[in-house]
Amino acid sequence: MLVLVMMAMRFPFARANEFKIEAKSAILVSLDSDLILYEQNKDERLNIASVTKIMTMLLVYEALDEKIINNTDIMNASAYAVSMGGTQIYLEENEAMSFNDLFKSMVIASANDASVVLAEACHGTVENFVSKMNEKAMALGCKNTLFSDVTGLSDENHYSSAYDLSLIAKELLRKYPQVLEITNVYDDYVRKDSSNPFWLVNTNKLIGRNLGVDGLKTGWTTKSGYCLVATKSKNDMRLISVVLGSPKATIRNDETLKLLNHGHSLYEKTSIVQKGDIFKEEISILYSPSNFYYVASEDYSIIDLKNKKIKYDTEIIIKDKTYYLIIKIDDEVVKEMELITNVVVKKANFIELILRLFCLAI
Repeated sequence: MLVLVMMAMRFPFARANEFKIEAKSAILVSLDSDLILYEQNKDERLNIASVTKIMTMLLVYEALDEKIINNTDIMNASAYAVSMGGTQIYLEENEAMSFNDLFKSMVIASANDASVVLAEACHGTVENFVSKMNEKAMALGCKNTLFSDVTGLSDENHYSSAYDLSLIAKELLRKYPQVLEITNVYDDYVRKDSSNPFWLVNTNKLIGRNLGVDGLKTGWTTKSGYCLVATKSKNDMRLISVVLGSPKATIRNDETLKLLNHGHSLYEKTSIVQKGDIFKEEISILYSPSNFYYVASEDYSIIDLKNKKIKYDTEIIIKDKTYYLIIKIDDEVVKEMELITNVVVKKANFIELILRLFCLAI
């Protein structure tokens, strides 16, 4: 897993905040770092409409991992799911639909009825699912988030902040990057083989315009205004923007592009260590094999201003009989990474020891 660690003091924050976003709140972050490239009222609690479904997607994927549901499941729409207002695919009570069709209906077209069917399949009731949403938000460090439903239709006791939504989006993209294969679809159909196919059109109008944006989720209600959590990768650096409370959809889209393009124009990613890089050789007759290497257990890169020469140092320490690689930038520790062996290493058995000692004696 790619890990990047940032120190806020190292970045000229003012350069990234030269412009102001026409929205109540906004933030721009790097997927794999703690770096904030831009912020505007990032902790303000706001209505978030269907941006809520980012958390719904995350918990549905986790339910798949935990084998609570299966991506081959056929699910039936409850009366409650059918009663959802707002954007929907107009499910009928007890209508059977595949998991895949329900999931893409939620992700691409923001279908509220499909979202409820998925939530009920995962945890029995919407109430149970919402409880899991709030537990997850707390676990991710969200301090200004409270969910009341799985759709974002609620205005009361349902809110988040730009910063909290960036944390949720990071978790979704880090654990389940395959979601981009769906969020990047401009249009599709459900009920394809029926006499009444339903056309899904992506609510994110930045998709399909060759702009590089491949996700993530829009939202709008009268109270929330126009909201968008978006993501774009360029030169192996993925950025996530959150814009909440824009007055118009076109402004929301323009400001999102401005944020993403601004971040990619100013910053770049530099690889420091790659998984598998060798840092120490070990030769000992006490182990099998007797010759092996300690290598980096993960990739490590940093993000900094473009054309800035980065000076770093590394050293190896032993802690609790485990080797660690210490990475320092400007004499400050930015990463402590466990080193692992390049092969499976076991203690040599008695016969192996005797043979090796015999060979040494010859």
